[in-house]
Amino acid sequence: AELVPAGVQVPVDRLLEAAGGNPLFLEETVRMISEAGESSEGEELPVPSNLNALITSRLDQLGPTEKALAQNASVIGTTFWPDAVAAMNGLAGDLEAGLAELQQRDLVRPGGSSRITGEREFAFKHVLIRDVAYGQLPKGRRAVLHRKFADWVAELPRDEDELSEIIAYHFEQACLTARTVARPVESPPVVPAVEALMRAAGKAERREGFREAERFYTRALELAEDTEVALRSELRYRRARMLVGRGDL
Repeated sequence: AELVPAGVQVPVDRLLEAAGGNPLFLEETVRMISEAGESSEGEELPVPSNLNALITSRLDQLGPTEKALAQNASVIGTTFWPDAVAAMNGLAGDLEAGLAELQQRDLVRPGGSSRITGEREFAFKHVLIRDVAYGQLPKGRRAVLHRKFADWVAELPRDEDELSEIIAYHFEQACLTARTVARPVESPPVVPAVEALMRAAGKAERREGFREAERFYTRALELAEDTEVALRSELRYRRARMLVGRGDL
């Protein structure tokens, strides 16, 4: 009740009915009402029909910079690193103000210890907020941002095996997403994706994770249709070794 602007009527019965006992729906609705401070006195705010519509409404109330920040961060995942977001779309100048606004609106929160040394980590308050923000991005833009994030991680100072799975996943997503677009913004990074998946497979293989390595090699093969025959042959050979290692002849 403290968050609801004075004079705004809350349709409690319809709110409870729409929530269906979901506390996140109730909490996000109250947040939406608290952010609608311009409502005319006596106006009854509409109640979204479902949680996705509610989160969409909250994201649409953001300014252009904050909305772009949330959407770009969603490409990274449920947790993200501000410097990566800035590198993906040149938001460095507005980054701190945008992060502060997203925190104030309770959409993101500072994370704990960061997986990437020396980088601050943040997290979306709920995975659904991340999913809705990601869904708002055009597929062509998603593919570019996945590639840019993979490039950013690949350029970090790190051991050769460190973060290899993250790099492989985002290059792979860049390719898979670009394939669903009639005219992609840029060519899918097939060779970098295949090479990254091979490095992730090699990492798993060195610790005798044959099943995991076989999955990485299989994913690489699925991307490698248009690559050189030598690369496809090498992938098939490596995948076969993993199958033999598992006793699957």
